[in-house]
Amino acid sequence: MVAFLASTAAIVVVSLALQVAIDEFASRWADGSPDLSRSLHES
Repeated sequence: MVAFLASTAAIVVVSLALQVAIDEFASRWADGSPDLSRSLHES
């Protein structure tokens, strides 16, 4: 039972961390997308 609770808590923590990381990456990608596309076109 303790192992099940621990694994469930670990899954919840990992999923929350992934969600935060994806949101952070998406916002940075949206902020920097013109620069990225411009640098891709120039190269």
